[in-house]
Amino acid sequence: ALAAQGQTVTANKSIFSQGQWRGGITGGYVSTSGDDYLLLGVGVGYNLIDGLTGGLDYEVWLIGSPTINKLAPWIGYTFYQVEKVHPYVAGFWRQSWVSGDYDDYQDIGARVGVYMPRGRSYLGVGMVYEKRLDAPAFVDDDNWYPEVRFAVGF
Repeated sequence: ALAAQGQTVTANKSIFSQGQWRGGITGGYVSTSGDDYLLLGVGVGYNLIDGLTGGLDYEVWLIGSPTINKLAPWIGYTFYQVEKVHPYVAGFWRQSWVSGDYDDYQDIGARVGVYMPRGRSYLGVGMVYEKRLDAPAFVDDDNWYPEVRFAVGF
């Protein structure tokens, strides 16, 4: 820390420090329910305290039919005290809007993994679990899948 005229300035703020914003993008190819999609998304997060982040993610699934829009508020904790890689855990609720004559739906879920920071950005790899809250009895309502995240702090 640097001191100047009674004020303390933290010289080593990280992307996981209180008051920091972060933004990220997501994209990929998804094949589900007999159709293929281009997934595009953006997300933003704000660190409420060191390591504890609240955020909002948005995704759109294009090209396949039907088109799907997803909005997910989330809260997560990053174990920033761990050297080199930082384990994380998060929970989310997601509302999905489906075009056409399909029903909209909701999920809850959790994600775990590790972030590998590099300056004001990080790469994250982990696993996601989600459970469909209002799935019909014949639909598999539990899903596990890998995730790769990239974010930049600002």
